[in-house]
Amino acid sequence: MRATGRLRLAARVTALAGWLAACLVAHGAASLFGRGRLVPPVFLGGAARICRVRWQIVGEPASEGALFLANHVSWLDILALAGATGTTFVAKGDLRAAPVVGWLASLHRTVFVERDARMTIAQQVAAFRHALATERFLTLFPEGTTGDGHRLLPFKSAMLSVLDGRKGGAMVQPVLLDYGPATDEIAWIGEESGLGNARRILAGAGAIPLTIHVLEPLGAGELCDRKRAAAAAHRQLSDRLARLRGAAATER
Repeated sequence: MRATGRLRLAARVTALAGWLAACLVAHGAASLFGRGRLVPPVFLGGAARICRVRWQIVGEPASEGALFLANHVSWLDILALAGATGTTFVAKGDLRAAPVVGWLASLHRTVFVERDARMTIAQQVAAFRHALATERFLTLFPEGTTGDGHRLLPFKSAMLSVLDGRKGGAMVQPVLLDYGPATDEIAWIGEESGLGNARRILAGAGAIPLTIHVLEPLGAGELCDRKRAAAAAHRQLSDRLARLRGAAATER
């Protein structure tokens, strides 16, 4: 890493630490008045900006709340999407034990899923439904991991068990996260470690553009079971991504 990259890395790590300290103080004060839940999205959005992300939203999130089914490209997705919409997330259970990150995720009321503990599926579905009833937006990454940002991985329909037997409730909206020309730079794929990816992004120069495409909610017929919902959301997101990549290729 060049000297300028090391300087940018140090400056951004320092800025993140200072921002975290300020938000922890704000969270403590807000919690005294029962408003602590307002602070984590502010922290995450500010952290996204420190990490160079500049987002815009295309489309309208459902006014009454929604379950977002989003593609997953980077850890930046979580920072930016929370900052832009206030959404909480569904995450792997092992994230809970991660130093600092797990604690921050808990503060943001993340729903942790123990994917290997088959006996707890009923409890997990109950936790999903509680979150959908109490949070305005909840985001699930049905690919189950990060992709390269140019194509979608298959959706794991088992992750949508919360939709089985669904009667009314929040809308279900596909959300496409598109980093445009920065996609290859930020995608977290292959053998790269999370720390290595973070170091590379924090040491980089220039803004990272992110367009958050909030697509049309799934229809009632698409929500009758989880496999149909997963297929419908995957189709919407794939079609939008193909159009965006086709337009970019034409412009070049």
